[in-house]
Amino acid sequence: MLTLWQDVRFSLRVLARHRGFTFTSIAVLALGIGVNAGIFGLINSLLLRPRVGVQSAGQIVGVYSTEREGNSRAFSYPNYADLREAAGSFSQLAAHSLALAGLSEGETTRRTMVDIVSANYFETLGVAPIVGRTFTKDEERPGPPAFVAMASYSAWVRDGSRADVLGRTVVLNGHPFTLVGVAPRGFGGTTVIMEPDYYVPLSAHDLIEWELVAGRRKTLDRRDYHRLFVFGRLRPGTSIEAADRELAPIASRMEQAFPAENARQQLLARPLSRLNISTSPSDDHQLYAPVTLLQGLAGIVLLISCLNLANMMLAHGVSRSREIAIRQAIGGGRGHIVRQLLTEGFILSIAGGAAGLGAAYLGSTLLLRSMVRIMPVSIALEPAPDARVIAATVVFAALATVAFGLWPALRLSRVDTVRALNDQAGDLGGGRRWFSTGNLLVTAQITLSLALLIVSALFVRGAALGSRTDPGFPLDRTVHAEVDPSLAGMDETRGREVIRQLLERLRSLPGVEAAATSSLIPFGEVSIDRRVQTDGPRLRGNEPGAKEKLVAAQYYVIGADYFRTLGIPVVAGREFAGDEEQRSTGVVAAIIDEPLARRLFGEESPVGRRLQFSAGDEDVGSDRAVEIVGLVKGTRHDLTSREPEPHIYLPSGQAYVAWTHLHVRTEAGNSPANLVDTVRREIRSVAPGLPLFTVGTLETHRERSVALWFLRTAARVFLVLGGAAAFLAIVGLYGVKSYIVSRRTREFGIRQALGATPALIVRQVFREGFALTLAGLGLGLGLGALLGRVLAVVLYQVSPFDPISLAAASALLLGAAMIAAWVPARRAGRIEPMVAMRME
Repeated sequence: MLTLWQDVRFSLRVLARHRGFTFTSIAVLALGIGVNAGIFGLINSLLLRPRVGVQSAGQIVGVYSTEREGNSRAFSYPNYADLREAAGSFSQLAAHSLALAGLSEGETTRRTMVDIVSANYFETLGVAPIVGRTFTKDEERPGPPAFVAMASYSAWVRDGSRADVLGRTVVLNGHPFTLVGVAPRGFGGTTVIMEPDYYVPLSAHDLIEWELVAGRRKTLDRRDYHRLFVFGRLRPGTSIEAADRELAPIASRMEQAFPAENARQQLLARPLSRLNISTSPSDDHQLYAPVTLLQGLAGIVLLISCLNLANMMLAHGVSRSREIAIRQAIGGGRGHIVRQLLTEGFILSIAGGAAGLGAAYLGSTLLLRSMVRIMPVSIALEPAPDARVIAATVVFAALATVAFGLWPALRLSRVDTVRALNDQAGDLGGGRRWFSTGNLLVTAQITLSLALLIVSALFVRGAALGSRTDPGFPLDRTVHAEVDPSLAGMDETRGREVIRQLLERLRSLPGVEAAATSSLIPFGEVSIDRRVQTDGPRLRGNEPGAKEKLVAAQYYVIGADYFRTLGIPVVAGREFAGDEEQRSTGVVAAIIDEPLARRLFGEESPVGRRLQFSAGDEDVGSDRAVEIVGLVKGTRHDLTSREPEPHIYLPSGQAYVAWTHLHVRTEAGNSPANLVDTVRREIRSVAPGLPLFTVGTLETHRERSVALWFLRTAARVFLVLGGAAAFLAIVGLYGVKSYIVSRRTREFGIRQALGATPALIVRQVFREGFALTLAGLGLGLGLGALLGRVLAVVLYQVSPFDPISLAAASALLLGAAMIAAWVPARRAGRIEPMVAMRME
């Protein structure tokens, strides 16, 4: 232990004496270790860190209702209540349903995430509130709603962390709820990503539950209303297989008792996903491959850092050859010298790791802040490193020490004592040999960095294409506003009247060509599809032959002039008329797009034909066939869709949707940006209490798309990886060439004295660096194309062999490498012969 402490003290003195080398080494390591710590921190938050507050998380499993054909569905409350009473394998079974509700704050209303939970929700997870209580069984039962709520820790902090929080009132969907408790900090329920702002009991479900189509609304006490997600805590010693064996006869009894609602049902217990809430059994294994790949790419950056630092350690060690020789001459063994050099390396790694950990925390914080700006929910991910991340950083530092320090230490410990004492230590890796150690290390750095730069370029190009993507109609002349009368407590009658008044006012504004409404918007947060078919008996998705006959289509409820307002061409037939916008006309009319028409009718005209919704998807409130009155061009609802998806449009008079998107088209020559403030002011004037969430151009709406955020975030992450790798490679090339020039100063002076021109020396040194760069670029292009091929499934509309990306990455690295080779070469050409020849 004393010897180790002596090594540490001596290492600190040596590093303090060579501050330039020390600071450069720490910066290089901070970059490599910081990237790896940041990626591991993300993996830790998503897959490894325990759910906050949850006790014995291994006993928590999801319970799923699936049909024998494989389709899944949520639970109704009566089914959940029956299952809770019958399932003895579980000590607790809980249910919940997430909803976006309107939170009224003074004159404004904003969306907030609310979790509607059973009375034993927190008890099942083993979570206790930090203040107050949870809910009682009486507050859970369907019937008269219990107007009580619990706040999340984040919501409590936003309200000032008030000590008198209990008894305070929050207004959700226009209804006052009394706060009775506060959840623990960071608690996000069954997921680790998002944190509901408020929790309410199941009895309040019908007041809070968000439903796009009012015609489908049912009450929670109905057995055919499937809205609940169920999870439970297994009794100690009970396995998932044992729970499945108990659930099978329970499912059979439920089907016999209620065959219409529980036909072909089977019940399954499965591990509960940390990342999503789904009606289908799902675990997190699908994320293992991409995060492993991402950590592997980060490892390449660390490898480049180590190659770079190995070169620096060799150069630094050669300058210390006389010191090492003296230590050997006075009895210092080779093992002691190796240990001393490794100790220096580990101190550098720890310092670099600490700096990298701080940089990783800063990067994670910025990433989460960018996510919060576009998400309507609170984010539960915690960017601060925990013990697991700190331990991983120490491991990265130890691995880096071995990678960059062991081989240079072994090599430097074999110093020729007599030659070193005569100050003839030689140069790094063999001086002018093409296959010297230094040259091979630099070539490897350039190869790896170009591969990462190519991957970065592919993602950046995909993000650039995504930011210019349109849904199939122009975005440059439309203002978009988003409102929801139901979140202010307005019923359908009042909501329809408010929307009618808004359209009337907006259509009369100067410079406005048209205005219309829709229930959904391309590139938006919500996607609703319905299965449709042609003639014949209405099918369910699990029936034989249904997959061939049913077509899933994006389901839009729109007003009159929708297609004219957005600039979507009507190919055949007509748009909806004004009376179809306001009320049901008796005829169930629909407009479909070309992709759906081709799937249902081939090349025949669909106008005048009939289609029908599948059984269970009758959003028009009837099993009557729907008459097609128009055909329009296809559009893309999802930004990541490669082709337009099938769409079906129903008139707003047929189906009321409270969540309404208002579209205002400007006249030619008028910028929509100039109309944004006017639209906002008119909406406030017509309906002062109406929840207004966004007002902006459609181009701004695309910019705030969650899908585009993911594309850009992926591009930024890979750009950091590629940029860090390229920077380290350039620093390595510059360092090696600079060191070689400094070691060959006497040689260059003698050559000039013998008649060599400075230009000749510059060309020679530059040519050596340029050759290394070309060799690295050639190998890097192949490796980059291979990595691109591996990542092809997650690239957005970009080929892994995209010539623009390959050329841009190569040109960028080549240009930077030429500068890095030119600077030392130019310095070599400026050496004064007389000064150089006096050097020993």
